[in-house]
Amino acid sequence: MRAVLASGVAAGLLALLGAVPGTSAAFTDETAATGGALGAHTVVSQAQPTCTDVLTVARIQWVKTDVRYDYAYAVRHTATGVVVATGTAGTATPAGGMVTLDVAPGLLSGGQQYDVEVRARLALRPTWVAATATVTPVRHAGVLVVGLAVRCGHV
Repeated sequence: MRAVLASGVAAGLLALLGAVPGTSAAFTDETAATGGALGAHTVVSQAQPTCTDVLTVARIQWVKTDVRYDYAYAVRHTATGVVVATGTAGTATPAGGMVTLDVAPGLLSGGQQYDVEVRARLALRPTWVAATATVTPVRHAGVLVVGLAVRCGHV
């Protein structure tokens, strides 16, 4: 009797499950993509700058390679790595023009050596930067006739 009852329950469950209708769903979610323009660019480093002594400044110069670039610079104390000055150069310089950065004795300590690091970057958003920077050594020296002066190179 139990076997008959069990087989009857099983048959009833199968019949019930077979009678359940399947489900299906479909939807569409449409929207327009919005946003800024996509772009790709590799920022090219400038050539190693030249450095010349001009009275009380060390004049660092290089050619601007792209109208979209400006150049971030940092003046670091060579021995400690401490940054004593930062800024941007070349914003108004046309492509192919000479960018000039004058390092004067204002923030520099006498008798000390410094490195001027320059890195090309896109002037507009997004502000991408070159993978490498150039480094130009300068030193702050006292000159008896002229007074305080900055010179190219390290002692």
